[in-house]
Amino acid sequence: MFHKLEDKEICRILVLPAKFPVYCQNGNKTQFFMRAGGGTRELNIKEAMKYISNRWERE
Repeated sequence: MFHKLEDKEICRILVLPAKFPVYCQNGNKTQFFMRAGGGTRELNIKEAMKYISNRWERE
């Protein structure tokens, strides 16, 4: 979706939550990120395990 704001064109992207964890492969490194508000944060393995357990394992 594109919107005009103060003579500028803004692109708005709507994304549904994932139904399962999604990992990023960057060379030989596997990464896990979470969205929080308007930002994105990479989680370490301990944080990722806790987040995944709370977010998906109850569904």
